[in-house]
Amino acid sequence: MSGAGARVTVSVQAGVEVRRVDAIHGVLRFVIDVLRLGWLEATVEKGVRQNQWLTMLRIVGLDSEERIAEELVFAIDWDRHQLHMAQGRGTVAVPNGRSLVAFVSPDLLTALRLFKEACFRKELVVTCFAAHRDTPGGNASAELGLGGPVTLKYAGAKLQAPVGIGELDEVSGSYNRYGPT
Repeated sequence: MSGAGARVTVSVQAGVEVRRVDAIHGVLRFVIDVLRLGWLEATVEKGVRQNQWLTMLRIVGLDSEERIAEELVFAIDWDRHQLHMAQGRGTVAVPNGRSLVAFVSPDLLTALRLFKEACFRKELVVTCFAAHRDTPGGNASAELGLGGPVTLKYAGAKLQAPVGIGELDEVSGSYNRYGPT
């Protein structure tokens, strides 16, 4: 159940600069590929690369009582992103000999592995929720293929571990486990 053999669809020439938004998109695409959530590709493409509307992606494992038992959360601070852009830091370097996956930190790999293993072991149903910024027409939910707000319960007390995304400080992540391990 590890992500080591997952198909990674994001690639760039190593040793080049890439737009920050493309690096953010690449990290989320990596997560989608490792967790085999291909149905999220269009949402992430539109919500990150095209419109910069997506502010949070929550991937959850629901138990048989539809309570959240496992959770990966990725938040994008577009105001911080714009600050980088305004200060001339609109690109990030991809190290020589690496691909865009260079932005995938060891703690993100660990979080993905733990999430997958726990969902398999506990027989959880994996689904996703997202949040977005307000848009002029107010139609971001429909355009991103998202449903309305959902209220879910948690399977117990929260154990949280932050997940770093390296140089992309406008993206934060966490791996959360609820209830007994």
